[in-house]
Amino acid sequence: MTSVLKNMINSNLFFLAIPLILCAYTHFWNPLGFPVDPSYDENIYLRRTMNILTDLGPQESQLYDHPYFLQIFLGGILRLIGYPHSLSPVAGDTHSIEMLYLVPKLIMGILSIIDTFLIYKIAECYYNKNNNNDNKTKYNIKIAFIASVIFAVMPLTLMTRTIWLESIQLPFLLSSILFATYTKKASVKEGGRTNNIDKNRRNILILSMLSGIFLGLTIFTKIPAFTFIPVVGYLVFTTVSHMNKIKFKTIVSWLGPVLSIPLIWPVYSLYYGHFSLWSKGIFFQTHRIVQSFFSSIKYDFLNIDPVFISIGFAGFIFSVVIKRDLLILLWVIPFIVFLYVIGFVSYWHFIPVFPALCIAAAKMIVDLPNITIKKKNENENERNIQQILPIIVILAIAVFGIISTTKLISEKTDTNIPYFEASAFIVKYLQDNEKNKKSDNNNDNSKFTLISNPFYSWIPFYVFNLHYDSIDYYDSPVSVKTKKVLLVSDPVLIGRLSHNMVDKSIKKYLYGADKVLTFDANSYTTNKVVIYIHQ
Repeated sequence: MTSVLKNMINSNLFFLAIPLILCAYTHFWNPLGFPVDPSYDENIYLRRTMNILTDLGPQESQLYDHPYFLQIFLGGILRLIGYPHSLSPVAGDTHSIEMLYLVPKLIMGILSIIDTFLIYKIAECYYNKNNNNDNKTKYNIKIAFIASVIFAVMPLTLMTRTIWLESIQLPFLLSSILFATYTKKASVKEGGRTNNIDKNRRNILILSMLSGIFLGLTIFTKIPAFTFIPVVGYLVFTTVSHMNKIKFKTIVSWLGPVLSIPLIWPVYSLYYGHFSLWSKGIFFQTHRIVQSFFSSIKYDFLNIDPVFISIGFAGFIFSVVIKRDLLILLWVIPFIVFLYVIGFVSYWHFIPVFPALCIAAAKMIVDLPNITIKKKNENENERNIQQILPIIVILAIAVFGIISTTKLISEKTDTNIPYFEASAFIVKYLQDNEKNKKSDNNNDNSKFTLISNPFYSWIPFYVFNLHYDSIDYYDSPVSVKTKKVLLVSDPVLIGRLSHNMVDKSIKKYLYGADKVLTFDANSYTTNKVVIYIHQ
């Protein structure tokens, strides 16, 4: 029994399984209760996904702000499982609304586990250099294990629970980097000659093409991902720099999909005669200034997860300045420079570099004891410290991360209930109104406009096929064409009203309307949703 346990601990499978289990724990627990409050952007992307599912196309409005891969990818998965009809949703039933949100959240949890796996494999493959064939844990396995554990347990990485562009594109970016890293494995030489040279060349071409396809899909999810071309290109080109016979083929096989896949977006707009709208959308996206680069780090990151930010950036400095690690340098610097130049930065925009910070922190934890001990006359005790110290450090970080994350995701399990109850009420109310409208021969006086967070508006239209005018909080100017207005007031709207972030005319419908119903969690009075009718 002891030998079996020892073999298990010494096996790579054991070190891979631990972070995957931890990630499953942190991302599948309480998916409907955390994060708190409905995300505006998340529900915009869910609405666009439903636009795909109902065969209305990838472009839902005249706003060309982002490419289409998120809605295509998520819509494809949901179609495979028969969503939403497989859930048999019932109008007015809160449980049905919760299930409609639960399924996409579980998909995001699965993607987070895939992210953790890919981080492990990238570090394992890239740092697989000069390992000793002894029973001790290898250098690259240590880095892979520590990096994936940090990603799995730290509170900041819980952002990947939310359906954002960055969360969806992350596994594709990591896949591109991993396949580019594997090209090095395919080009290993022994005795001055490449083993199975024809097979190796074929493998390099396939791996580089796969890397290019995944990077192309990453950019097709969100355009700023073009800043990761240097890091992936570095991995691919350094592999074939000495292989004259396949150098050109490799570059073409990698660069072709990197450039051609994202071109689908402008070509689509050109085909439908919307190229001017596409240009305006690009201009709008690159000229918004809401929160600066440094403000996001200061007020968001340091409040959310100061430990991760501290060890991540310390690891980055260590890896780049002391170890001169080009993987970390090229992964982080071009992207950070782009965000700084653009000037419009929110904390979730940094998600694509979280894995790089995890790997950098892991490299620092593993390498720092080696550097310290080499300055002295190494003895047996020092070698033991060298082996034990990284374990102690990662255990401390893991325990802190698990406790902090557990507190976040389990502290408030019923905070979001008012939002689901309000959504169920709106569906039932609009359905009853549609029945009355039919019995009244489609009288225009019975038509409704719903002013709300997209959280409340996409389910009635796409799931229950109800017809009404919909206005989001950010729509400006607010143009209401019906006599009746149903307005949903929640903490998100109140916060944006207080900061003048929405059209002022919304106040007219808020303060000059009749209160219909209030939804409030049992113990959290701040999470209050109020339904108003203006008629």
